[in-house]
Amino acid sequence: MNNEIYNRTNEQIEIDLLDLFRRALKKWKLCILLAIVCALLGGGFAFVKPLIKEHFAKTYNEEDMIKARDRLTAGELRDADRVYKQYQTYFRLEDVQRDHIEHSVIMSLDPETAVTKTRQYLIDTTISEISGLISQKVLEQSLYDELATYAGDPDYADYVQELVEIEALAWQTTQGIALGEQTEAGGSRWQAMVTLTAMGGDAPYVDGVLNILDKHFKSAVEDIAASDPSINSEFLGDEVLIDGGETIIRSQKTLMESVTAVVTERQKFVTDVVSKLGKFQQNYLEQLELRDDIGEPEVSQGRGIIKMSVVGFILGIFIFFVILLIPYLFGGVIRTEGEMESQYRARNMGEPVFAVGELAAYNKEGTYFLATGGGLSDDSPLISRMSEEAGKCGITLTSGDPLTDSDAQKAMLASNGMILAVAVDKTKRDHLRDICRLAVSHEIRILGYVSEKE
Repeated sequence: MNNEIYNRTNEQIEIDLLDLFRRALKKWKLCILLAIVCALLGGGFAFVKPLIKEHFAKTYNEEDMIKARDRLTAGELRDADRVYKQYQTYFRLEDVQRDHIEHSVIMSLDPETAVTKTRQYLIDTTISEISGLISQKVLEQSLYDELATYAGDPDYADYVQELVEIEALAWQTTQGIALGEQTEAGGSRWQAMVTLTAMGGDAPYVDGVLNILDKHFKSAVEDIAASDPSINSEFLGDEVLIDGGETIIRSQKTLMESVTAVVTERQKFVTDVVSKLGKFQQNYLEQLELRDDIGEPEVSQGRGIIKMSVVGFILGIFIFFVILLIPYLFGGVIRTEGEMESQYRARNMGEPVFAVGELAAYNKEGTYFLATGGGLSDDSPLISRMSEEAGKCGITLTSGDPLTDSDAQKAMLASNGMILAVAVDKTKRDHLRDICRLAVSHEIRILGYVSEKE
């Protein structure tokens, strides 16, 4: 029995949710309107907030700085300046770390799926400084700018060096009379193993980065050929490194997290020291902050408006469902036909023609009572149809509200059974419950219910 009740409860919750969703669909225009209004309010707030902040913000004034400084003794001024330098240092460091974590390319990569690929060349030349020279000519700003264009993000140029690397290992192959000196007999020659490395989120992207890096490498070799026409390079091959980027990414993230933790901890310490300074010293530090324009990092107003608009839109939908849910749960009326079965143990007898037909099959000679009221009037279409069908079948069917009409109550007590007439969103629960209690107390059988359709 307990399991049956439990299953019945779960089923009722599901029916209520479906019914609530159907009600929401019927009022979808109101939902969209409320969401749009909240989105406009959220976007408007994000637009006005910096203007209000700017209006009430304190501005730097040289006279205020002088007054604040003159209030301090030489020792207090020295202590305040020392604390401010520490505060300024860690504040700037935290700002740099935050900016790096937010925009860093390598910090956004997933160590499990990142791809690392290398391309190797063998260079033969007479230039002994080939290792440093080739790296210097390849890793120029033009490379980073081209990679940023390839990525479609101008800020990428400031962080792309995290994902590309060039390594050159050189050795001498031919010696002259003196080690490392060029001679008329041909001089010293050097060979260098050059490894180009690219890292990224997927293989096609890494191939594109590596090709750009390769193009700048070949351009650098052509530039060096002006000093050494005999230079030549030999392609050795490409290689995809297994777990090559995972270690780098994890170590970089661990390093950034550690540095951020240290900087934040130090900043908290300095902030705590500032809080223990005297009132005049704190006023002096405030003037220094205004002078150096140190404050909370500014958030792009455009991004803020979009973010708050989205939040407002979602909040508007949430408010709509809350407004819909409050009367649904606490309105005091029958919300679903399923509620009749779960709460009042009354079965649905169907359309009036079927309900009356069932009465005729049960006991055509009997008298029956149709309980109304609680929001459903006696002249409703449902009552009229029930009376009409009863007349066709020759069944005695009396209707009325037994709680407010004494004649209806007498008819109920004299009947062979009672049918509940309900209307979703109209029939009051308390009224229906009192009718059922009255019937049970007089041992009147409740045969079921009929429902007025919308």
